[in-house]
Amino acid sequence: MDHYEEVTETIIHKKFIKTTCDICGKDIQEENMGSHFNEVTICHEYGQRWQGCQTASKFEPDVCVKCFTEKILPYLKSLGINIEYVDSSY
Repeated sequence: MDHYEEVTETIIHKKFIKTTCDICGKDIQEENMGSHFNEVTICHEYGQRWQGCQTASKFEPDVCVKCFTEKILPYLKSLGINIEYVDSSY
Protein backbone atom coordinates (compact mmCIF):
# COMPACT_ATOMS: atom_id res chain seq x y z
CA MET A 1 0.00 0.00 0.00
CA ASP A 2 1.25 3.41 -0.89
CA HIS A 3 0.96 6.08 1.75
CA TYR A 4 1.06 9.78 0.97
CA GLU A 5 1.48 12.90 2.98
CA GLU A 6 0.31 16.28 1.76
CA VAL A 7 3.27 18.61 1.44
CA THR A 8 3.31 22.29 0.54
CA GLU A 9 6.51 23.21 -1.33
CA THR A 10 7.74 26.66 -2.20
CA ILE A 11 9.47 26.96 -5.54
CA ILE A 12 11.84 29.88 -5.94
CA HIS A 13 12.61 31.08 -9.45
CA LYS A 14 13.91 34.26 -11.00
CA LYS A 15 11.32 36.60 -12.47
CA PHE A 16 12.55 39.14 -15.06
CA ILE A 17 11.96 42.70 -13.93
CA LYS A 18 14.03 44.96 -16.17
CA THR A 19 17.40 45.45 -17.86
CA THR A 20 19.55 48.38 -16.83
CA CYS A 21 22.56 49.96 -18.51
CA ASP A 22 25.84 48.63 -17.12
CA ILE A 23 27.35 52.13 -17.41
CA CYS A 24 24.72 54.56 -16.07
CA GLY A 25 22.09 52.28 -14.51
CA LYS A 26 19.19 53.61 -16.63
CA ASP A 27 16.28 51.28 -17.50
CA ILE A 28 16.94 50.18 -21.10
CA GLN A 29 13.39 48.97 -21.93
CA GLU A 30 12.01 52.51 -21.68
CA GLU A 31 13.76 53.31 -24.98
CA ASN A 32 11.80 50.72 -26.98
CA MET A 33 8.16 51.69 -26.90
CA GLY A 34 5.62 51.29 -29.70
CA SER A 35 6.65 50.52 -33.27
CA HIS A 36 9.98 52.38 -33.10
CA PHE A 37 13.15 50.84 -31.73
CA ASN A 38 16.60 52.07 -30.81
CA GLU A 39 18.80 49.24 -29.54
CA VAL A 40 22.45 48.58 -28.79
CA THR A 41 23.92 45.09 -29.16
CA ILE A 42 27.53 44.44 -28.16
CA CYS A 43 28.84 40.88 -28.08
CA HIS A 44 32.18 39.07 -27.92
CA GLU A 45 32.10 35.31 -28.24
CA TYR A 46 34.89 32.77 -28.41
CA GLY A 47 35.14 29.01 -28.21
CA GLN A 48 35.46 25.90 -30.32
CA ARG A 49 33.35 24.54 -33.17
CA TRP A 50 33.01 21.04 -34.46
CA GLN A 51 30.59 19.70 -37.00
CA GLY A 52 27.17 20.04 -35.40
CA CYS A 53 28.51 21.21 -32.04
CA GLN A 54 30.03 24.24 -30.39
CA THR A 55 31.20 25.35 -26.97
CA ALA A 56 31.60 29.04 -26.33
CA SER A 57 31.95 31.81 -23.80
CA LYS A 58 30.07 35.03 -24.40
CA PHE A 59 30.27 38.61 -23.08
CA GLU A 60 27.21 40.81 -23.73
CA PRO A 61 27.15 44.05 -21.78
CA ASP A 62 23.85 45.92 -21.47
CA VAL A 63 24.39 49.48 -22.73
CA CYS A 64 21.75 52.17 -23.27
CA VAL A 65 21.65 54.23 -26.46
CA LYS A 66 22.77 57.42 -24.69
CA CYS A 67 25.91 55.81 -23.22
CA PHE A 68 26.65 54.14 -26.55
CA THR A 69 26.37 57.37 -28.58
CA GLU A 70 27.98 59.67 -26.00
CA LYS A 71 30.73 57.40 -24.60
CA ILE A 72 31.42 54.34 -26.75
CA LEU A 73 31.06 55.82 -30.27
CA PRO A 74 33.45 58.74 -29.54
CA TYR A 75 35.99 56.26 -28.15
CA LEU A 76 35.69 54.04 -31.24
CA LYS A 77 36.16 57.12 -33.43
CA SER A 78 39.28 58.06 -31.44
CA LEU A 79 40.70 54.63 -32.31
CA GLY A 80 40.24 55.44 -36.00
CA ILE A 81 37.15 53.33 -36.59
CA ASN A 82 34.89 54.77 -39.30
CA ILE A 83 31.38 54.95 -37.84
CA GLU A 84 29.05 54.42 -40.78
CA TYR A 85 25.45 53.29 -40.42
CA VAL A 86 23.99 51.14 -43.19
CA ASP A 87 20.24 51.07 -43.91
CA SER A 88 18.60 47.66 -43.58
CA SER A 89 15.15 46.15 -44.03
CA TYR A 90 13.89 42.77 -42.90
